[in-house]
Amino acid sequence: MSKDTNIQELKSTEVLAKNEIGQVYLRNDLVFKRVFGDERNGNILRNFLKASIDLKDNDLTKIEIIDPSTKINTIDDKTGILDIKCTTSTGKIIGIEIQVENDKSMKKRLIFRNAKNLADQLKRGENYSKIKKVITMAISINHTIIKEGNYYKYCFKFNDSEKNINLSDISQINIFEAKNLPKEYE
Repeated sequence: MSKDTNIQELKSTEVLAKNEIGQVYLRNDLVFKRVFGDERNGNILRNFLKASIDLKDNDLTKIEIIDPSTKINTIDDKTGILDIKCTTSTGKIIGIEIQVENDKSMKKRLIFRNAKNLADQLKRGENYSKIKKVITMAISINHTIIKEGNYYKYCFKFNDSEKNINLSDISQINIFEAKNLPKEYE
């Protein structure tokens, strides 16, 4: 993390402590976590999810913020912490990460965290039918994750692209790139 990022986070923390939220930007991941990751702001998170991803209204009747860390089963397991992790009223698991600085490993990080959230749902002997859908979201602020396009919203799922057949809707990765937003949405 750069010195400028640390200074910005300290300033944001001071402003949040004074309840002056109108003076900070949601582009700062600390502010994003404090606004969207606070259960008292459930309506803000609910409206954000409704506007961002394809969820049915019954998914959004209750949103529960949960521990954003991935489970560690052995001492050698790779860990990961999302900015926000929540479950919907129908059991879907949604992990949200805001990425301010360029991270060349971001695609692999998103796939890893999505897979880890799928795998963490079952214990030995449990039936695969218990697995709930996992939606991973990345919001890229100052850079692009998908270099092959210039869209502001991407949605990746398990499918055969040649035959246009969907294998399953159990996993979804959404990427939002602020740099590609149309000017009227900035």
